[in-house]
Amino acid sequence: RINAKFSHQRLVELAKMDGAIILSKDIKKILYANTLLSPSQEIITKETGIRHKAAERTAKQANTIVIAVSERRNKISLYYKDASYELERSSEILRRAAETLQILEKQREIFNDALDNLNLQELRRVVTVNDVSGILQRLEIIKRISGVVRRYLIES
Repeated sequence: RINAKFSHQRLVELAKMDGAIILSKDIKKILYANTLLSPSQEIITKETGIRHKAAERTAKQANTIVIAVSERRNKISLYYKDASYELERSSEILRRAAETLQILEKQREIFNDALDNLNLQELRRVVTVNDVSGILQRLEIIKRISGVVRRYLIES
C-alpha cells in the first residue's frame, strides 16, 4: 500500500515495477502499486496478452478506467467498461493532424471561393437554394474536419 500524493515523478518510478498502480477516483493519490489484478475470468475479453486481458476485465468489472502498458509490444491501451482504445505514437498523430490541416485549408479556400461567388450572385439577384445549400454543406465539412484535428491535438 502506497497511499501517497500523486505526482508525475512518483508515477514514473512506480511504473518501472510490474503490477498495477491504483489511483484514487479523484487522481490525487496513488493508493497501491505493484498490485496483481485478479478480475473474474468469466468476463469475456478480446485481448490476448495477460496484462491487457486483466486490464479489460477489471475495467468491465469495476466500471473504472484502466490503462495497460505493454513495453514489449509497444502498446498502450485504455479501457472503460466495454470500450477500449489503443493510443498511437505522438509522431503518427501529429503527422495525421498535419495532413488533415492541409485538407482543412483546401476546404477553407473552396468555401471562400463559393462565398465570393454567392455574393456576386446575390448582387445579380440570381441566388438559388442550391447555392446556399452548397455553402452550408461546405461549412459542415469544415466543422467536421476541425473536430478531427481537435481530437488529434488532444491525443497528442
